[in-house]
Amino acid sequence: MKMSYMMISGLMIYSLFSPVQAAETNSVMEGTRITFCEDSDGFPPYIWAEQDNHSGLIQARGFNTEVITKILAKHKIQAVFTFLPWKRCLQNVKHHNGVQVAFNMVFTEERDSAYILTRHLFTTKAYFFYSRNHYPTGINIESASDLVKSGVVCGRFGSNYTGYGVNNNDVLRSAHTFEKLLQLLKIGHCDTFLARYEVLAGYKLLKEELFSGVELGYKPIPGIQPTRFYMGISRNYEFSEELKVLLDSGISEMESSGELEQIMRQYLANLK
Repeated sequence: MKMSYMMISGLMIYSLFSPVQAAETNSVMEGTRITFCEDSDGFPPYIWAEQDNHSGLIQARGFNTEVITKILAKHKIQAVFTFLPWKRCLQNVKHHNGVQVAFNMVFTEERDSAYILTRHLFTTKAYFFYSRNHYPTGINIESASDLVKSGVVCGRFGSNYTGYGVNNNDVLRSAHTFEKLLQLLKIGHCDTFLARYEVLAGYKLLKEELFSGVELGYKPIPGIQPTRFYMGISRNYEFSEELKVLLDSGISEMESSGELEQIMRQYLANLK
């Protein structure tokens, strides 16, 4: 189900303002609309698009959308979610071309310079995946460098894999979708590919047919610390600093109360 160029509006809910700093921010941002973009394929269970059974409309679902909608609604701000090819998503945010925020960024110095990064929203572990059809006894490695030596390592076009312990130049990043990535693995053009377990499990729940014909093996990459995922705010957005204050404080408050972990558990529960 291809979801490019879609825009989905989050619920607008009104409640009491949070303390002084956020209240001051409200005075300039109240009633505004913030548009967040994600890759066309989505990033389940954190964000994906699906058709609502009752209305028939396409809706954004997932951990990210639920958390962000709740945070912004407290300040009378509307959250809108759109799905674009990843490079276009990043460019549109950078130049403030109809989009203010990009989801699910891995930290790099270049991105930290090009965007205003929020505090991290969630963390995941780095995994490598392989076909048990081609490697029935598995692939054993002691480090990320061993993975590169073991064969052709594949990844998504435009994605950053330094958080997996490898250089981007060592990863064949030609697949624009996870479907294509799986096809390359099936036909043996890739020995392994890099991904997050939670995301692959999320895709399997949504599009199980994509995984037919290949039995995936997978292991965490040894020695790699969990990766933090941030949101990148356009530096050209006039309220960029104010928005960062709202998002950072909102995430921290939900983390302190335990609500963030509770929401995450709900989405991860079906992946096992």
